[in-house]
Amino acid sequence: MHQAAQLAHFAKDHNLGRLPDVFAPVMAGICVVYARPFLRADGLGPLNEKYARLADLKMQETHSDLIRNRHHFYAHRDFLKTRALDPESGTAVDMHSVQLFFDERGSYTFATQEPMYRDINLPDIIRLAEFQRQRIGAERHKVIDKLNGGRVLPQGRYELGKDFPARR
Repeated sequence: MHQAAQLAHFAKDHNLGRLPDVFAPVMAGICVVYARPFLRADGLGPLNEKYARLADLKMQETHSDLIRNRHHFYAHRDFLKTRALDPESGTAVDMHSVQLFFDERGSYTFATQEPMYRDINLPDIIRLAEFQRQRIGAERHKVIDKLNGGRVLPQGRYELGKDFPARR
């Protein structure tokens, strides 16, 4: 959650929305790092589904948009079947199409269609990620205390399942 909030802060503070070639990959990062804890497959398992439900309607919409964008554009490559509106011609084009641009000398550049985010609001993402981090953090401390029997461990690094929780 912290990384998603920090990326959103960075994009907002540096006005990256005006730079589509930079904004699209930053949004990819925001979507992926925000969604990861809800979808984990690394032995920890996903967060409890209660964290996917939010009483605040705007936060719920932002959460759903981030998860949906992660699935649609990055995880499952659903965008290969997605059509996008070409702003120059007004026609629908495939998201996976590659376009070549030639100048009068025969030099060329190329580009792919990048996903565009509907009504993306960086302050809403920051607010959501910081809220989620706080509420997950409060519960995380309770779980760590319970696992470790309330004992304070010496300073150091511990690996979950190996030397944490500490053996009595």
